[in-house]
Amino acid sequence: MASKQLMQIDSDKDNNKIFFLKTTYYQIQKELIQSINKQEGKDLKPNDCPYNTSSIKEALEVLKRTDISVRNETGKDIYIFNRIKDIYLEDKKVVVEL
Repeated sequence: MASKQLMQIDSDKDNNKIFFLKTTYYQIQKELIQSINKQEGKDLKPNDCPYNTSSIKEALEVLKRTDISVRNETGKDIYIFNRIKDIYLEDKKVVVEL
């Protein structure tokens, strides 16, 4: 989805890059439907999306709370990061910080 949306890039106090994806829940539903249509050969419309706004909010919150660990060949964690740093509304847009 990020490839189809305008993203802003900023830096935090430690000079780490933060990517901001600004979209709408409707756009997320559209992207989901396009993927379902492609994978399953269907012709669904965004209003047919099996995921409502509440489901999408919940899924984004789960991704926000989930950590990913990168381990070296011995199994030791060398890098741990979140998929999503933050999620909030701004000017009727859903802002996802990556």
